[in-house]
Amino acid sequence: MRKKRIIQKITFNFKHTVTIVREDNPIPNQEGPMIIRWDNKEKIVIDRQTEVVTISRKMAEECGLTLKYHSAEAVSDFLDRFDAKTLFAMDADFKAADDGDSQDIRKYKVTVLFDDGSERKVSGHFNETELPKDYPQFIDSLTEFLNFYGVLGEMFSTKLYVPQAVESDEDDGLIVIQDGTVLPNAVGEALQTLADAFYGLEMEQEYEVDDVYFTFKFDGKWYVLTPDTLGTTKYIMDVKSRIIEKALRDLGADKVKYHGHLD
Repeated sequence: MRKKRIIQKITFNFKHTVTIVREDNPIPNQEGPMIIRWDNKEKIVIDRQTEVVTISRKMAEECGLTLKYHSAEAVSDFLDRFDAKTLFAMDADFKAADDGDSQDIRKYKVTVLFDDGSERKVSGHFNETELPKDYPQFIDSLTEFLNFYGVLGEMFSTKLYVPQAVESDEDDGLIVIQDGTVLPNAVGEALQTLADAFYGLEMEQEYEVDDVYFTFKFDGKWYVLTPDTLGTTKYIMDVKSRIIEKALRDLGADKVKYHGHLD
């Protein structure tokens, strides 16, 4: 009986290339258009042997980041979720399209290494047509896996160095935003706009969400923004947290911090 193949390593490379052509070349004494090329490179490596998941990104020649997640046995268990026979397998007649004259190109290349030394290699444009059909399942599973560990630790938790949320009119306390809370006009109007946008949204899934709120500083005072303020659910606030954070920052709020998680 033939031994079942095991996935040893997954290496997923992504590259986004943007080419900008300026006909009005601003460089003196240089003929022809000015061509600017920007590359964003991302890479995921999941290695059974080292039990490490590495996420890296290079946005420019001197700008990049690398995150490493080491967890004994957990990485192997993660790789075992996927069927070695079918992971990232493409139809026999699959052929990637040409780049053409596009100035905005996203491409990928993935290599799956098996325990017998064989490899499965697939490459193409990073879009719904040329990506493997199981890519969404793979990236969702990986996101869930990484979210368990998180990126930022306790040193970044404002709960440890910002005063606890209390109803107070004192400048050194946190003010819980509720009916009757006096806010600067700009912030008050913005929160009303957000509330109108979220009104009527229903919870898409059943989740238990604890301690979901925003803290921010405006005109020297700390404020706490809760789901009730926006007339929405904890789940919606969690899903829309980035939108709310941006809105508050755009208004000039300082030290905006979201506190929340989905159990």
